[in-house]
Amino acid sequence: MDTKTVANKIKTIVDNYWANEISKGDAEKIIKEMMEDRECRIKVYRGEDQTAVFKKIMGVRRLSTFDELYKKNMET
Repeated sequence: MDTKTVANKIKTIVDNYWANEISKGDAEKIIKEMMEDRECRIKVYRGEDQTAVFKKIMGVRRLSTFDELYKKNMET
């Protein structure tokens, strides 16, 4: 799976969460499951920073929501 595909899947999850089509818990769970896959994770992160392609596709507001949904899972 390429970076564009991973970013678009996460973008859809965030959009569905914003539209109240899925709950916050479901969005967190789906993103966590995606990010557990090493191939997906390296498409999103290079070290501690997000990749340029991921940032470009997601946009500022979605990145903020993604961080909120994913960072919480990283801390637990």
